[in-house]
Amino acid sequence: MLAQPWSTQPPWMRRMAPCFNRTKVKNVAPTLIAWGACAGIAALMLLEPTPLARKDVFSNIPLLGRFWQKKLEAAEQKD
Repeated sequence: MLAQPWSTQPPWMRRMAPCFNRTKVKNVAPTLIAWGACAGIAALMLLEPTPLARKDVFSNIPLLGRFWQKKLEAAEQKD
C-alpha cells in the first residue's frame, strides 16, 4: 500500500520519474531507433532461408518482392 493514502503516485514511480524526462528521452531516441532497426534487419536475415518467410514477408515488399518471387519460382522448378 502507499505510504500516504492521498498520494496518487506509487512510491517506485517517484524514484523512476527523474530517470525519464523529455530531454533524456530525446537524446536516447535515435540510438534506440538504430538498435531496433538493426535488430529487425538481423531477424529478417535469419528468417530469409525459410520458404514461409519468403512467401509471406519478402515477396510482399513493394519494389524488392520480385527478387524473392523469382527465387521461389526457381526453387519450385527444381523440385
